[in-house]
Amino acid sequence: MARFIHTADWQIGRSFAGYGEGASGLLYEERFLVVERIAKLAAKEKIGLVLVAGDVFENRPPSNQDLRRLFGILGQSGPTWLLLPGNHDHAGAGGPWERARELDLVPGNARVLDSPGPVILEDHGLVVLPAPLRTRQPQYDVTEEAFAHATGESLIRVGVAHGSVTGVLPEGADATNPIEARRAASANLDYLALGDWHGSLRIDGRTWYSGTPETDRFRNNQSGQVLLVDIPGPGAVPTVTAMPTGRFRWHELRPTLNVDSDVDRSGQELAGYGIDDLVKVTFSGSLSLRARETLDHLREEMEARVRYLAWDAGDVETKVEADDLDSLSLSPLARAILEELESRRGEVTEAVFTEAVVALVSLDRELS
Repeated sequence: MARFIHTADWQIGRSFAGYGEGASGLLYEERFLVVERIAKLAAKEKIGLVLVAGDVFENRPPSNQDLRRLFGILGQSGPTWLLLPGNHDHAGAGGPWERARELDLVPGNARVLDSPGPVILEDHGLVVLPAPLRTRQPQYDVTEEAFAHATGESLIRVGVAHGSVTGVLPEGADATNPIEARRAASANLDYLALGDWHGSLRIDGRTWYSGTPETDRFRNNQSGQVLLVDIPGPGAVPTVTAMPTGRFRWHELRPTLNVDSDVDRSGQELAGYGIDDLVKVTFSGSLSLRARETLDHLREEMEARVRYLAWDAGDVETKVEADDLDSLSLSPLARAILEELESRRGEVTEAVFTEAVVALVSLDRELS
């Protein structure tokens, strides 16, 4: 019987500069902390082997500090770590793996799978067939040759690869590292551990993407977890169990606001998000000026509550009625400007008048 954790796409060293000072440093830090959580999960489940299917690092080369910190985490943990070079950290000259060896950082319980050939792990009841990437974008399926090795019948055969399964992944997925969809069957593998797609995805009963263990983008693709794989013996179908490991939750919403009460509905939907949530919300529809003001209040409240907020209400049409203008809470100066705008309303199009009023209200709120 073989039992191991399948993970991939750690992307150690990734920069999150576009997410603001309050989130970028924490997201960077969490790439390391999730590795510690994987180690703790392995200890809890009494699992002695972790397969990492590529893109351990985000950049070639990573900083020496990132290298030292990651290998330090691995060396202080219990399981054996098998690390496959992917497209971001491929095994070519000058990469992280060469640097790690030069600095003598790879601990005794870690092995870099930077060359093909069977890795026999009798204590774990399996043989691992790695398909490392030597360049960032090979245009051919490197698994065909890497998985062709005969290994006998007494050990479970596990392949590890990084790339895009042809004809299966959603349109637009990177297809420069192709992997034949039936590779597990053609190579007589009991399990094929894949990386590159950042969400957990079952290709067939023996072929899985684990996804990144810490979500890193706005996409609902079952990320933030690792896969616990149990294989009773050679030829047996694996039992694959998703185990949550991520901290931060990423949400992308596209509400349509048709009536003013829809703003309250959106507020209720967003009320459950907190400090570990990153939220991207894009509104469309039409609102009264009063409801638009309520929407602005909601944005301010959300910005104070969640880790990161991307808010786009640019496609929401604003309707300006006389009752709305009278009920606005404005400073004396802004009220005087509004009265001047109203007196000249007939000189411009309704769209220009509305834009001017919305801009005035927004500026007055920022200055108050």
